[in-house]
Amino acid sequence: MATKRLISAPPLSMQEQEKALADIEAAIEKARYILEFEKDWDDDGALPISKTSWDRAVALLRQSAEHLIETHQLHLPPPMIAPMPEGNVTLYWYDDVRHVIIDIPNDDSKPFTYAGKKGSARIKGSMPSTASSDEVLSVFLWLAS
Repeated sequence: MATKRLISAPPLSMQEQEKALADIEAAIEKARYILEFEKDWDDDGALPISKTSWDRAVALLRQSAEHLIETHQLHLPPPMIAPMPEGNVTLYWYDDVRHVIIDIPNDDSKPFTYAGKKGSARIKGSMPSTASSDEVLSVFLWLAS
């Protein structure tokens, strides 16, 4: 059974789909160095970046990018991937249109938190840690549209 598209968009060519996913992979690889950070990497007591947080962030990005392409023909822009002093990983998108931050805790039992602004519209909240949840999809649809 095909999933109904929520947003009308022209179909992405195979080349556009491959580039969209390659852009996400490039962002992941560009940020991989943060896994090498040791304790006190910011000279202010920061914790090393958690492999759990990294893995959760990477899984969220990959699964969401693939899902947006497959079901909505939308390209998820690659985020900046940044370390946080608590050992978390933060994903953020910032351009002339939108600013979105998703914090990925280093504890599987804790939800992702997010905040965003696009024009006068704002979003803020937390979402379950499963990338298949409807709330995760709604944040990425809001970001990608």
